[in-house]
Amino acid sequence: MASAAALPLLTAALTAGAAAYTGYQQYKAGKKNEALERAQTAEEARRLERQQEANLSEGRARAAASGTRNLPGGSQMQFLEDVEKEQGEQLSWLKQVGSTRAGMLGAAGKAAGIGTAAGGLASAGGSLANSNWWSTR
Repeated sequence: MASAAALPLLTAALTAGAAAYTGYQQYKAGKKNEALERAQTAEEARRLERQQEANLSEGRARAAASGTRNLPGGSQMQFLEDVEKEQGEQLSWLKQVGSTRAGMLGAAGKAAGIGTAAGGLASAGGSLANSNWWSTR
């Protein structure tokens, strides 16, 4: 008879253990997604920066080859400075958005993991309460 009385406790323990394991796996998946997003953003930023450098170099070369005087404060210089500023803002925005997305992915994995583990514990506790296991002790 002792083994039948232990069945609800064993079931609750298995439910809680499975939920904890699944929750941990969700947490790990969230961390992995976060790391992948950060790596992808870093690569996109690297490529964008290279492209921006090439575009700016080409603009400077064209300005120099135009034969016009390129005085400080002149329209060519001002244009190139504006392009460089805009490119810097684009790169900053890309990095900021990527970092935000990565953080959200990590937080979502953590929340899903905690929710699953908590739900499993609640389910285990509920199954014990419904089985009247507490009153038989």
